[in-house]
Amino acid sequence: MAPSNRPTGTVTFVFTDIEGSTRLWEEHPEAMRAALARHDKIMRTAFDGCGGYVFSTAGDAFAVAFSTPADAVEAAAGALRMLSEKPWPAGLALNVRVGIHTGTAEERNGDYFGTALNRCARMMAAASGGQVLLSNATAQLVGTDRLVDLGEHWLKDLTAPERIWQLGAARHAPLRTLEHVRSRSRRGGDGGVRRRRGRADARRPRRPWSRGHGRGRATPPDGDGAPLRASPMASRRRLPRSPCGVVPTPRSQCLHQ
Repeated sequence: MAPSNRPTGTVTFVFTDIEGSTRLWEEHPEAMRAALARHDKIMRTAFDGCGGYVFSTAGDAFAVAFSTPADAVEAAAGALRMLSEKPWPAGLALNVRVGIHTGTAEERNGDYFGTALNRCARMMAAASGGQVLLSNATAQLVGTDRLVDLGEHWLKDLTAPERIWQLGAARHAPLRTLEHVRSRSRRGGDGGVRRRRGRADARRPRRPWSRGHGRGRATPPDGDGAPLRASPMASRRRLPRSPCGVVPTPRSQCLHQ
């Protein structure tokens, strides 16, 4: 594509790759060579037919820029349709996942730079094979008649959640996202959003004086920095606190010292 015809300004990006391709290469190396060549031809045919500009490839992954979101969605749908129609060697199933996002980006020497590409990459990584995911920005531009609202999700390294839409109503595995954001209708609260821990979240370490830590109920250190002793008796009943916040040592414990 001539430089003058490359999409600029507000661009719709399509990122694709083959789910589980590493395993397929390990198990069917010879068949994958022929299958990948056929895959690449199909993808380029679909993208070129809708005016897409392929600006990057890596292995079985494609990064494509479109001037309009409608062209991007049609290209993605056409690519998956053609992939499903072609016969593949026995034992192979090339399941391509797709992420689509619209945003501003800088075009320089045939490549693109900007946060829109990061979000598109995260959208693709959240998808399963055979699934096309759209960001909320793209969905609002193309209309949601053919889309399914999958709700708001936290994507890795991004500072704000993304409302994700799926092209078509086919059932797929849960999205590969960090967390799901509960809407007001689900939580019945004050309209804010609440983050739910995902498996990728690191657990906060327990404080030494938190409930259930160790054999007894430990208490915070005193004013001199020396920790107070914990005992099984202390774990069975709550001790009163003085106004300064220091927990007194149980009398029974003092008698045994």
